Amino acid sequence: MKANSFYHLGANHTVDIVIINPMNEVLMIKRSSTSDACPSMLALPGGFINTEASKGEEWKGGLEKPEDAALRELAEETNLTLPSTIKLTPVGIYEGNHRDPRDNQISWSKSHAFLYPMDQKLYDLQKDHIRGMDDADEARWIKITELEKIELAFDHNKILSDALKLLK
Repeated sequence: MKANSFYHLGANHTVDIVIINPMNEVLMIKRSSTSDACPSMLALPGGFINTEASKGEEWKGGLEKPEDAALRELAEETNLTLPSTIKLTPVGIYEGNHRDPRDNQISWSKSHAFLYPMDQKLYDLQKDHIRGMDDADEARWIKITELEKIELAFDHNKILSDALKLLK
């Protein structure tokens, strides 16, 4: 497994974002086939928060807020750019030494997960721009009913399930 410059001792703060379009599809990425964590698996867009918390310290409002990191990672991986003024709904914080294949007793991931249901206008403006970038080989919309039958990377099945409960 190659070294990850963001993966440090203690909690490694990350974000995951569930974006749902008006047709009840979720924006998913196919992780890079060369990734050291869950290669070629479907996952929610997300990644590391750029803060001192990335170095294993508790997040205390450092360089980047989790909400800002979620929007940045979404744009970096899928080319979907949402206005910074939108309100993301917190889904939960997912922590443990079992979430990521790189996790162990001294280094683990702690993900701040968010939900954003897109309205039709914003979806129509952005739908033709979606593509896999950064560490995503592909980005695409997938029906919720399909996703519920697929094993997703990390603990993204749990995050997706929790996000869907918030919509009911």
